[in-house]
Amino acid sequence: MTRSVIGTWLAFLALGGCESGLVEVDGPCTTSFDCVDGAVCFALPGAPEGQGRCMAKCTTDERLCVGGEVCLGAASDPSTRVCYLGGPNALGAECADTTDCELGSVCVDLGDGTVPTCVLACDLRAPGCPMGYSCEVLTEPAGFCALVPEEEVTP
Repeated sequence: MTRSVIGTWLAFLALGGCESGLVEVDGPCTTSFDCVDGAVCFALPGAPEGQGRCMAKCTTDERLCVGGEVCLGAASDPSTRVCYLGGPNALGAECADTTDCELGSVCVDLGDGTVPTCVLACDLRAPGCPMGYSCEVLTEPAGFCALVPEEEVTP
């Protein structure tokens, strides 16, 4: 390369010439460089090596994202948190992990001998559970909507 081409290339890099990727949220990716700004490539448990989905970033202060997604940490790096777009299992279905559950739900083992199931997620600071349910603590501020026992329901 000539000196002027090298100088132009260095100036381009210094001015932020390296843009983020073009893959929108929910698109396939292999690295976070593939994703648009504000999104990271999130590899799902059991997915083949190098296959992920671009998902919007979130913080530990968030439990639910703007679109109702659950804010999850990556198993490989819990400090990387994303607005999880949901898995194939519907509310009430069995699950092994929250990544199995549909948008806005989490996998909960109630410890009562039943199998873990997908239940609606909630934020203890602003629960938003349907009538007849209460937001029970999972890990602060994370919660899940638990059915209120009939004897506790007031008419």
